[in-house]
Amino acid sequence: MLESRVLRNANEFNIPYGSDYGYEAMYFGVNLILMLEYKLSFDINVLEGNDIEALIVTRKDFERWKSNDAVHAVYRNKGNRINDVFTPASSDSYVLILNNRYSNVMKRVNVALTHTWKQEIQSDHG
Repeated sequence: MLESRVLRNANEFNIPYGSDYGYEAMYFGVNLILMLEYKLSFDINVLEGNDIEALIVTRKDFERWKSNDAVHAVYRNKGNRINDVFTPASSDSYVLILNNRYSNVMKRVNVALTHTWKQEIQSDHG
């Protein structure tokens, strides 16, 4: 039996600016063996300020990204409003980053995240 499970989280962040900080990081893990048809839907709305960059990297690449090293982002988008869905190709730990490093203005951002997947549920009737 397949059951759809949804976890919804809505937060408002004040994203600082500057080369050393200027980001908010949200971690999530995906196990595609247990979590069938996993999707991360997100609705990012900048309430104060201009465009913000949203990117997703693997957790192992996050420290390199923080050090300004080049990393492969599995997702990247920029705008004042980003409403999109990320479907991972492999099981891994990921980080959704709201990046404001290259701006000189703090941004107030509203974020709604929805994780959806199907999971096999077995019941014991014996």
